[in-house]
Amino acid sequence: MRKRIDGKRARLALALALPITLVACSSSPAATPTQPGPTATSAPSVAASAPPSGSIVAEGGTGQYGDCLVSQWYTPFSQQTGITVTTAPEGDGSLTSEQLAVQTGNYQVDVNFAGTPGDVESQGPNILQPIDYSIVPKDQLYDGFAFKYGVGGPPNALVFGYNAADLNGKAPTKIEDFFDTTNFPGKRGILQFMEPDIIALALIASGVDPANLVPFDYNRAFAELDKIKPDIVWAQSGTQARQLLEAGETPLELTFSSRIKESVDAGTNAAIAWDGFSVFFDTWVVPKGDPKAPDAMKLIAYISSAQHNGDMSQCVAVGVSNKEATGNPAVSDYLASSHYDLRHVVLSSSADLPWMEANAADIHTRFQAWKTQ
Repeated sequence: MRKRIDGKRARLALALALPITLVACSSSPAATPTQPGPTATSAPSVAASAPPSGSIVAEGGTGQYGDCLVSQWYTPFSQQTGITVTTAPEGDGSLTSEQLAVQTGNYQVDVNFAGTPGDVESQGPNILQPIDYSIVPKDQLYDGFAFKYGVGGPPNALVFGYNAADLNGKAPTKIEDFFDTTNFPGKRGILQFMEPDIIALALIASGVDPANLVPFDYNRAFAELDKIKPDIVWAQSGTQARQLLEAGETPLELTFSSRIKESVDAGTNAAIAWDGFSVFFDTWVVPKGDPKAPDAMKLIAYISSAQHNGDMSQCVAVGVSNKEATGNPAVSDYLASSHYDLRHVVLSSSADLPWMEANAADIHTRFQAWKTQ
C-alpha cells in the first residue's frame, strides 16, 4: 500500500509530551534514547556482530518518544524476562532492512516498525515472520491492529483540529463543520500526504456511514472537498500544519491529534472536534527466518498485552491498541483510543484493508487529478 505517512513522521507525530513537557517533532537524524535503562543499551554498528543469546535488537526512536520506548516498554520487559533489548536507530518506515536481512542472512534488527499495514501484508510472505498469536493477544486487539505479519503500534489520528481564538466564539463539534464555510469561514489546512484518510473523512462528512466507506465513492468525496477547495492550504508536514494553526493562518485543519496537543501545551487555544477522525499507526514486524524471532515475539506480546499496552501513555500521549488496556487519563482528550465511541475509521480494518491495498495506486492518481484541476 502506498504510504500515507512515512514511518519516521508517524512516530514523530506521536512524540508529544505530557502537559509538563513539550516535545517538538523534527526531521533530525535518528538517535538512540539518551538514558537507556540497565538492560536496554545502544545499538551496535551495522558492522558489529550479532548480539549474544538472550538478547534482541528493537528499533528505537528520537527524543522523548525514543526515551519512553526504553523506559516504559523495553527496560521493564528485560527486567521481567531476562531478555536484553538493544535499541537500533530509528528507520524510515520501509521494509528494506527486513528484505536485506532475508537476502543476506544477517539479522541486525529483530523488532522493527513498518509504515503501513498494507506494505506489511503484501510483502510479508517473502520477508516477514508470521506473528505468533499463541502469545500475542490477538483477540484483545482492536480491529485493524492484528495482521498475519505485523501488529499495530500506538495509534495516532488525523483529526479536525481548530484554533478557537480565530473562530469568533464558535466551536465546531463534528467533521461536517470542517466543510461548512458558511458557519465556519476561513482557510483550511490539510496534511497533503494523507490522501486516503482525507477522502474517507470527506465521505463521512457527506453522510456515509464509516462502516461503509469502501469502495470509495470518489465523485461524492470530491464534491464534498470542492466546497472548501478555494480555502485549502496544503501543509507539507505536521510541523508546518502546527505553525499555520498557531499563527491563525489556517484556524481549521485536518492534522494529527498529537500536533493539536503540542499547540495546546505551547499556549494556543486549540482543540479537537473528535466526531469524525481516521486512525493510523506503525506496525511491529519481525524479519522472516530471524533466529531471534521467539524472543522478538515475546517483546511484541508484552507491548500488546492488556497489562502493559497503556504504559507508554504515562510517558507520552499515545493511545492503546489493546481493548482491555487503559491509557493515561491525564491526556485522554488527545488519544484516538479514548474516542472510539464517536465516528471514526480504521482503514486497515479487516473490512477495508483488502480494498485499500488493491486500489492504493488508483486512490493516489484520482486524488492528485482532483487536486490539480
